[in-house]
Amino acid sequence: MASSFEKFQKRRVISSYFSVVLSIFIVLTLLGALGLFVINTEKISGYVKENIPMTIYFKREVTDTTAQAFATRLQKSPYYKNIKFEIKKS
Repeated sequence: MASSFEKFQKRRVISSYFSVVLSIFIVLTLLGALGLFVINTEKISGYVKENIPMTIYFKREVTDTTAQAFATRLQKSPYYKNIKFEIKKS
């Protein structure tokens, strides 16, 4: 018959195997998620850069021609992808 010490050692070995397998699983899962994030970083940064909305408010003294000239200058700039220009009088 196995003594109580041997049963204790057997349970200890089984629990240590379980904790090792669980630890390795968690580490590999986190490394995989980090790898996917690093691979898709360029796509993510491009999406964020292209989808930043910007609102510009002018003073009331600005004429329509001045605001239109500003919009034209922005449209010619290489760092804007899409410009939506609206004139609202309030």
